[in-house]
Amino acid sequence: MRFTMKIKTTLTTLCCAVLACTAFSSANAATIGVSMPTQSLQRWNQDGHNLEAQLQAAGHKVELLYAGDNDIPTQVSQIENMISGDVDVLVVAPIDGGALTTALQGAIDKGIPVVSYDRLIMNSKAISYYATFDNYKVGQIQGNYIVDALKLKDDATTPKNIELFTGSIDDNNVNFFFGGAMDILQPYLDSGKLVCKSGQTKKEQVATLNWSTEEAQKRMENLISSVGYGPDGVKLDVVLSSNDSVANGVIIITTKKGTEGKTNVSYNGYVAFDNALKTLDMASAAELRASGEVVEDEGANTDWQDEVLRTGVSHNHNLSISGGNKQTKYIASLNYIDHDGVIRGTEMNRVNGRALITTKVLKDRLTLSAGINAMRGVHKGVPVGQRGESVLDAMNYYSPTNPVRNEDGSWFKSDIGSQNYNPLSMINEDSNEFEWRRMQYIGKASLDIIDGLVLNANYSYNNKQRVYSYYNSSLSQLPYGGTKGKAHRDTRMGHDQTFETYINYDATFDKVHKVGIMAGYSWEERVNNDGFGLTVHNFFDDKLKWNQLSYAGTIDGMKGVESGTKETIRNISFYGRLSYSYDSRYMLQATIRRDGSSVFGDDEVTNVNMIEKNNGNVEIIYDLSGRKLQKTKKGINIINNKKVIVK
Repeated sequence: MRFTMKIKTTLTTLCCAVLACTAFSSANAATIGVSMPTQSLQRWNQDGHNLEAQLQAAGHKVELLYAGDNDIPTQVSQIENMISGDVDVLVVAPIDGGALTTALQGAIDKGIPVVSYDRLIMNSKAISYYATFDNYKVGQIQGNYIVDALKLKDDATTPKNIELFTGSIDDNNVNFFFGGAMDILQPYLDSGKLVCKSGQTKKEQVATLNWSTEEAQKRMENLISSVGYGPDGVKLDVVLSSNDSVANGVIIITTKKGTEGKTNVSYNGYVAFDNALKTLDMASAAELRASGEVVEDEGANTDWQDEVLRTGVSHNHNLSISGGNKQTKYIASLNYIDHDGVIRGTEMNRVNGRALITTKVLKDRLTLSAGINAMRGVHKGVPVGQRGESVLDAMNYYSPTNPVRNEDGSWFKSDIGSQNYNPLSMINEDSNEFEWRRMQYIGKASLDIIDGLVLNANYSYNNKQRVYSYYNSSLSQLPYGGTKGKAHRDTRMGHDQTFETYINYDATFDKVHKVGIMAGYSWEERVNNDGFGLTVHNFFDDKLKWNQLSYAGTIDGMKGVESGTKETIRNISFYGRLSYSYDSRYMLQATIRRDGSSVFGDDEVTNVNMIEKNNGNVEIIYDLSGRKLQKTKKGINIINNKKVIVK
């Protein structure tokens, strides 16, 4: 209850901050853009919609957008579009604050106040307000829960094993989440009541890029392999995680293990119903007529909130099979989620499949594992983003005296105002779809050379694809409709692959001297933003939508074509660790690490991502993160002490 109340308090504070930076009253409503990182987690759904409801209740228009599933390019693009759409205030819960620096420069140029929500956007002069929680206290609560659950205050407690996870290192909140938790847990680590077998206790060591479930999953897999956690190995008593998206990655790995015994088949599922908890108190057609303020009375009595909103039905099904014997264990699972949104025309469905097999050979000294994780998700939506061109806006501004349809069955269209669209027309004639596909292959090997000496090797390949499509039919009322159908489709793809090999040696001498040695090598490759897009219009009919672009009659030259900027990044690392402890009381540890990355390039080029040109001369050069490096010209330039040749 305390945490829930804290959220409500913070949202109220945020609303006050927004109202303070707008200085608008309900009689002079502002348009407020809200950018949230993901819809895959309940807290961000709740925060976004609660904020939207509070601001709408104050008389303001809200453009609420979610950046896919923590997709940085999507958030950057959405923020740029909201700025170009002339929002009055911008509220941003960033995925990666550093990636937004360039985009937020547009807010500075237009004088748009920016409120950083929950996560502070660092190194940007665009931020006017920062609204957050007492995240240090949240970390302390997490730490105290671990202390109580493991009974660490009991002198007789045997040492417990812990691994630590926190969020993105560039997120200021990590300092509070992790700092608060470690202030509680560090004394128990120092005393030996808590033991981190991996030795990874520093914030930089336990950070998770972009709070990613997949990144947490990969690190947990590596920890299990390197330390030997498992039912037949080292017992892992607890994992500290600063948030639920990171915890999801840990849970996936720690729970999806085959068990010895006869084959076991299990199923679980549920059905849920979602409704809008509260709608706006809008004037009815009768009340408008009584007030004498009806500009044009079409004779209808339409409740547009009732027409747009519905009871969303969702169901979740999970089927798993597991079994094996002493040498070989297996598990496979299939999960299906289907969710209808409370806004008509919105829905999400997702299929996840996982399989893992583990076997032991060479008299149980060699353990081999192979796994596959697959996911396909589809999110169907309606216009909710642009100013005025939003179903949520339209259900509030469209007059209740307007009917849904004309007598001939066509959508009613109002001629009052420049941005006045029938919300049911947008739901049925203007649609969009996001599709995500992921396929991950995992292979592991662990060889017990002698007692205490273990050689490990891990390989992972993760292929990703995102497809975005939208269609404005020939009956669309939006300004870019009316072109006998307008279709857009683009795809972005990439992959990650990682290879790691390391050797561990752990030994105890005379029962009091413990020695640990670890040395390893890792190689990583990431390929991003490889793709292509196309926008066309003028179709024979609306049946195929975006599924057959070649049937269109018109493409608007090169501006209808877009291409991704393929980026390949490779990293290598050599590392080692030596540890010694005496009688579980005194500990000495030394680590060494050397890293290399392709983003640094050679002596002739730097990590150039984009160059802006003006009148044929280069004006600004950007690095791979989107940050401005400096102004430059054609020819040889010195940037970051390296030569950059601009042709």
